[in-house]
Amino acid sequence: MERSQKPKTMTSIEQETEVGFVCMQGMDEWVRNALECPCVKELKVGPCGGNFQQAFTCFAKSKEPDKGSDCVQAFQSLQLCISNHPEAFEDMIQQVIEEDSEKGHRDEENDAA
Repeated sequence: MERSQKPKTMTSIEQETEVGFVCMQGMDEWVRNALECPCVKELKVGPCGGNFQQAFTCFAKSKEPDKGSDCVQAFQSLQLCISNHPEAFEDMIQQVIEEDSEKGHRDEENDAA
């Protein structure tokens, strides 16, 4: 270090890293808000809620070039939990099947018109 340079203080280090900190704090807030969405409520509070939140958070925060590739273990845990608790997802699966069926009927009607 040259004599004319001042040693870095905690304040200057904080200022240099402030952008990164704000971005990370912003991501944490985004994840919290996303997990409050009613669309994931059943996944969040069901028997696999912790696994879902962990996998979702990992994916959202992943910085890997192949997004989420560092979250394989979290998603495997979620998949295992879902396999062990199929009863918790019966209503959700039935709803998706019904919505897909309705969409299929609408598509057929539009094709016939």
